[in-house]
Amino acid sequence: MYKALNTIIDSADRNPKRNYQISTYKNKGESAMIKRIEVFKEGGFGDKAMKRLLVHDSPYFKVLNFNFKAGQELPIHSHDIEGQLSIVVLEGDGVFLGKDESEFPAHPGDVLISDISEPHGIRATSQMRVLVTIAPPI
Repeated sequence: MYKALNTIIDSADRNPKRNYQISTYKNKGESAMIKRIEVFKEGGFGDKAMKRLLVHDSPYFKVLNFNFKAGQELPIHSHDIEGQLSIVVLEGDGVFLGKDESEFPAHPGDVLISDISEPHGIRATSQMRVLVTIAPPI
């Protein structure tokens, strides 16, 4: 059984504006970390462009929250590396964008999974929040 060693809330040493919680656990000499971030509270919306919030970054994967107002988009792009990404629609509606001008509907609960080298993007048709996971991190 894991035992909680410490908890840090509203840690000023990382970013005084961020509200998050980190717990470190220890079990038989091994430690583990659990981090909780409220992306609906932390991630805002920009009038001119989408807003981005770095949720987590480690040697294993990266998690980003992108928030769009209607009409904003993350243009189609790709990365010349091996790996995969997922885009989870948390709130709102839009369109997943792909190569050759392909489009797929994007609604709350939808998940797009893609090789990171495949062209991908997203366009919001309403106020929209998505959570992107990239592995390995770039």
